[in-house]
Amino acid sequence: ANLSPIVLMPAEDGVYPILDGRLRWHALQAVHGEESDVKVRCVMFTGSEAEAVQATCDSALGGEPRSAIEIARSILNVQLVAGNSQKAIAERYSVLKKDQVSRMTIAAKTVDKFRPVFALLEEPDRVSIDLCVKFAQFMKSASADEREAVMERMEVLTSEGVSLRRNELFEALEIAQDE
Repeated sequence: ANLSPIVLMPAEDGVYPILDGRLRWHALQAVHGEESDVKVRCVMFTGSEAEAVQATCDSALGGEPRSAIEIARSILNVQLVAGNSQKAIAERYSVLKKDQVSRMTIAAKTVDKFRPVFALLEEPDRVSIDLCVKFAQFMKSASADEREAVMERMEVLTSEGVSLRRNELFEALEIAQDE
């Protein structure tokens, strides 16, 4: 009963988006059922949406362990929603350098843009920043025919139910790699 309160945003169409505590909420629902009358302490977040995104990123970088791509998504959200520059993000989160922030935002954008490609991985939520950046670089420099071939290969692999380790992705997509 010493759980941290669930932090909610103001209601949207009668639904209160959860800012912090989503996993606790789902765990309570799993144990007690969705129609349970178990009381949970909730607090309302009083800041703006931009401040909420920044608070979430603060939590991600300083709280429970998250994968590199989860942190990258938080960083991208701070950039997109809060409007913070990469330099401002690096200054706010001193554990990051500006070039790291840049690579992280590239990685997060790449995963969002090419979600079916990364869904081929055994653990898509654990994909490395480096792999995402390399894929982005390939797609940027590849010809239209090469990009189309990669996407067609991805569709074939998906239809076959293939599950790959990170180090197998480029070979499976038939992307040449520099040794």
